[in-house]
Order: sequence, then structure tokens, then C-alpha cells
Amino acid sequence: MATSSHILLQWLLFITLLHLHIRSKVHIPCPHGPRSHAQGILQPPTMVCCYSATLNSLANANHATTPTLIYAYSHAIHGFSAILSPTELQSLKKSKGVIAIHPDMPVQIHTTHTHEFMSLNSNWGLWPVSNYGEDVIIGVVDTGIWPESASFSDKGITQVPARWKGECVESTDFNSSMCNRKLIGARYYNKGFLSHYPIHIGVNSTRDTDGHGAHTSSTAAGSFVEGASFFGYAAGTASGMAPGARVAMYKAIWDGGIGYSSDVLAAIDQAIADGVDVISVIGLWTTPFPSRSNGNCIIHGHGKEHFFCRCFSGERRTCCCDCTKFSSMDANGASAIDRKFAGTVTLGNGATLIGMSLFPANALILDVPLIYSDSIKACDSTTDLSSAKDSIVFCDYIRPPLVQMSQVCNSGAAGAIIPAPTVGAYSSRGPSLISRAILKPDLVASGSRILAAYPPNVPAARLASGVALSSEFQLITGTSMACPHVAGVAALLKGAHPGALIYDAGARDYVNFLCSLNYTNNEMMMITRGSSYNCSNPSSDLNFPSFIAVFNPNNNTSATSKVVQQFQRTVTYVAKGPSTYTAKVVLMPGLSARVVPDTLVFQGKNEKLNFTLSMEGSLEGEGMVLYGSLIWVDEDVKHRVRSPIVVTNVL
Repeated sequence: MATSSHILLQWLLFITLLHLHIRSKVHIPCPHGPRSHAQGILQPPTMVCCYSATLNSLANANHATTPTLIYAYSHAIHGFSAILSPTELQSLKKSKGVIAIHPDMPVQIHTTHTHEFMSLNSNWGLWPVSNYGEDVIIGVVDTGIWPESASFSDKGITQVPARWKGECVESTDFNSSMCNRKLIGARYYNKGFLSHYPIHIGVNSTRDTDGHGAHTSSTAAGSFVEGASFFGYAAGTASGMAPGARVAMYKAIWDGGIGYSSDVLAAIDQAIADGVDVISVIGLWTTPFPSRSNGNCIIHGHGKEHFFCRCFSGERRTCCCDCTKFSSMDANGASAIDRKFAGTVTLGNGATLIGMSLFPANALILDVPLIYSDSIKACDSTTDLSSAKDSIVFCDYIRPPLVQMSQVCNSGAAGAIIPAPTVGAYSSRGPSLISRAILKPDLVASGSRILAAYPPNVPAARLASGVALSSEFQLITGTSMACPHVAGVAALLKGAHPGALIYDAGARDYVNFLCSLNYTNNEMMMITRGSSYNCSNPSSDLNFPSFIAVFNPNNNTSATSKVVQQFQRTVTYVAKGPSTYTAKVVLMPGLSARVVPDTLVFQGKNEKLNFTLSMEGSLEGEGMVLYGSLIWVDEDVKHRVRSPIVVTNVL
């Protein structure tokens, strides 16, 4: 066990650098205080005192300003965020016990049918088994919420769970009475944002002035709303993935869709303290951070708290996360769904063109010219497109189409016709930036043209004439839209099978995995919150429900020789009564596999059994990727537990 003073100073800091006058260093030792017997750390009130004393020790009496404490964190991590000058930062780096310092990074934000697309219905499956996610609490870190939306009605919802410790914070345009049995909590965080942008925030509250937060939170847990549509498109009854779950909003993204990691971390920290079951964190780090930086520290650190984290990676390899009280971390992509919205352009000769469109169905528009010209067909120049004002322009497809649409809108053109690409470019395709031993993304969820709640004070559509149209529902595409789908399904699983996973991994498994990545002593202490970790058994073979075998083309074997790789897995049986599962392996030519044992006989609920998967194959040529799957099928052929297999020589 390390000394108390050493444990007390295991901090992670987010530093906002200000250009202040040079100051001399003054160091005052951090005082001892009462510790938690469970974790060996200071209790929150004493931690704040300790952090403040440490910052004061950096100040110089010859200067009017002093280092400023922004937040103290005690649940997601143990540390704080502060405003420091470069000199104070260097002094703090030299202080005994400081493990890691990271800059405060900017963060940007990146339905009626998707529940049916994901096979959620009232007759069978997760909805009735989990009672629609009843009493599961989803904490959403986003741009805020629109409490008046019908998606957050508490009609038919029971009393707030007694275990809930959160609150509904009153502020500008947001009364505590706006919370109910559905929306049970509302808080906001902007100290980090204001330290970078000392501006006046017009709506300084949890109210959503962007639309993103209302959309994502209703996607995760919105109540049933009949007659929902986006100007006639996607008409039907809208609902979130877990319509019986509760929502707690933690606003940390502000004007322009921008926030800072210090605020996001403060929101996560409070959400854990409030007692949420699922945390949906949606944000895009504008500056990529190292794989061992703040985001991963938070995620890995929750192996002790049994949190399950899902990250949806966008094209910039950054992520938004869903965390539930299980111990796992997944990265996810976004996919399309099985419907399209069509519009018809009728030409002067009577011919028609049908294509995807979200043009408001009831909007009035006069006959306008259709223009196709070599000089403007690229649709990438507002100046060139100005000649087509109040016309519909036919554009050649180039990447990215959003640039084309932006230029068309800014030029004053009435519309544009762009050939649709077959695959969206915004979703992650892997590989993992941390370890090639982990297959990423783990899964995909619906993220294209998702209908969900939207604030009426934010324009949902604009006509070419500049007319802004409002709607209580909006269709939006992005990894941010996929993220709450998984958050909602995680809430359903939490309600149906509390505390159980098929492939479970605990804190010890994650420590062994991190040890295999050659993390430094300081990094391991920062993540494990102490020096009691043991790296005597490092292993990159994490107990994940997926398999990736990387055959190194640069090893001593020939290109055609067989390579064998083994995986150890432990599965947990979550149903009642005995059952027998048999392994079935489906592989592409060139691969073979063996599962030992190939039959798992379970006697009762929560029993754990082990098996080994051995992959053998040869990959001829460079850049090869082969696919397959391992499927465990029960004796009644009612349950199929499928795990993807990837074999590659791409390093």
C-alpha cells in the first residue's frame, strides 16, 4: 500500500493555459484527511480543500491573480480541472504525486421506425421482458433538452425510483417543475467553456437551444407519441428505444455545438453520483487525443465500478460513449435503415425524376428552372452557383455531398439533385487505435435519417427563400444518432437482465489487458486509482464477444504457411433452468477453426463456462481480410449467440 500522501495526489488535471505574468514557484504540501476505506482516497469535501491548497501553493503574492479551480472530480476519476499560467503548469508538473496532466480539449456535437427495424415490439422480446426499460435511468450528456416535448411526457409512468439522488436545477427559462416522472433530472456545466469563451450565454440553463440533445435523449428513451413526422415524412407513432426508462439531462455542450472536456467530465462525474444506470455521452473531440488520454482514463477506470461503455467513432476517430453499469467498453459505427424518403421532380415535358428528398411536403413552391451546366455541376462554389438563384441545380456526385449542399443553400438556389452514394462516409470502420487485438467497431446501430424530438425554437428546415420552418420532430443523420439507440437498448438489457452479460470482463481482465499495452507505472496508477495493480499476467486476449487474428506478414513464415492463433473466452448463462449450447463456425475459404469444448452444458442461471477457439489459416498477398463467425446455438434452437471473426495481415 502506498503512503497516504501519495494516494491523495493521484490526480488527472485538465489545464486551460492563460498567458499570465511569470510567477515564482511556491509549494505547500497537501494535508492529510479522512479516507474512504473502500478505495483509500480522500472524501470529496476534503479533496476540494486539498486541491485548492495545492493550487494556492503555486501562486505568488506579488501578483493579483491566482490559479483557479474549475471542477473537482470524485466519481469518474479523482482529480480536478484548473486555470493555470504556463509557469504554474510547469511548477505543478514537478509536484510530488502528480501522475498526469492533460489540456482541456474542445468537444463538438457531431423515431417512428427504428424500433421496428431493431425488432422491438409489444408482443415479444426486450420490450415486454424489460417492461420497456421501466425504472432504468439514462443520463445524457449533450446540448440540453426541451422539457415541453411530448416525447418527455410522463403519462403512464410510475413514481421516480427512490434510489435517484439527482435534481432538476432551476435556471434561465427552466423551472424545476418542468421535470417529471420521465425527465427526472436536469443539470448544466459551462465553467470550462466560459474559461475559453468569456461570453454572455443567453439561455444559461439545461434548455436545448441547438436541438441535438432533445433529439438524442428522445431517441434513447422517448415516450410514445402518435402522429409524429417531419413535414409529412416518417409519419407514425414515435418512441425511444426504451420508452419506459427515465431521462436525466446533463448539458455540457453550448453555443455553436461546442463544449470542453472539463465540463463533459464534470457532467459524467455528477451523473455517476446521481445514480444513473446508463450514461450516453455524445461529443466529438475536435483535436484527436492520445489513446491513453483523458477519455480512455475515464472509461478504463470504471472497470472497478462495473460500467459498460460504448463509443461511436466518427470519421475523425473520436467518439461518443454509452456507459452502463457493466464492465466493458465497445466502439460502434452507424448504419442506414430499411427505408428512404422520396421526392418527385416533374419536368416541363411531363417526365419525372424520383429520388431521396426531405423537402417539406406541404411547402409551396412555384415552377422553377432546372439547370445542368459544366460550369456549376460540381456544386462546390457559392460564387458559381449564384447564377442559378431560385433554380434547381443538377449536381454531379463528388465527396463530400454535405459540402455541395452547403454551397447550394448559401447560393440562394431553390434546390439540388445529387446522386446518392451507396455507403455513408461518417461511420467508423476501425481498426482500434489502442490495440489490434480488439476488433472495432463492435457493432453498428441505426444512424441515418432518424426521426426524434426537436425544439420548436430551432429551425428544422429552411426554404431557399430563407423561410425558416419549425417542427416538433426532426430527421438527422450521424453517429450521434446511432449512439442513443445503443443507450436505449442497453437500458432494456439492464431492465431484463440486471447485472448479467454473456461475455463478462472484470477489473482484473482490464488490468491484464492494459499491462499488455506497456502502460507506464504512472498511467496504471491513474487508471486503477492506486498502486495495488499487478502486471505479472499481461494478456491482450480480452474476454470480448468478438475475435480478430492478426497474422503478421513480416514474420519468419512463408506467405502460404499455416498460422495458428488461440483465444480463451468465458461465457455466462443468463437464462433460468439447464440448457446445452453447441458451437457452429462459419468461415471463408482458407480458414479453419476448432472450438474446445464444442458443447457447453449449463445447469443454472449465472453459471460460467470456458472455451478455446483456435484459428488456423494462410493469407496470400498483402492487405488480406477474411471473415467468419462463431455461433452458439441452444438445444431448442431458440437462442443464437453470434460472435464475428476477422483474420487479417493488415497491421
